Amino acid sequence: MDNKCEFCDVEENKDIFFKWLPAMFGLEKKDHDYNPDVTVFITDDNELELCVMIGDDYLVKEKKEIKYCPFCGRRLQND
Repeated sequence: MDNKCEFCDVEENKDIFFKWLPAMFGLEKKDHDYNPDVTVFITDDNELELCVMIGDDYLVKEKKEIKYCPFCGRRLQND
């Protein structure tokens, strides 16, 4: 039986949350240049990371060390 968690037990981290926010200054483009995006994911260092970006620039980047996966409860290994 394969009980892998899609957020903490994978080769490549999967976003827990990703959302394009409304374009800043009323500007809208197909490539989302003016849309901030919000992403939350578990890093390889077992941190819950929140990023708010516009283009390639971070507006906010916060990390919080976690010991357990918030979804499956599995204890995360800290190297």
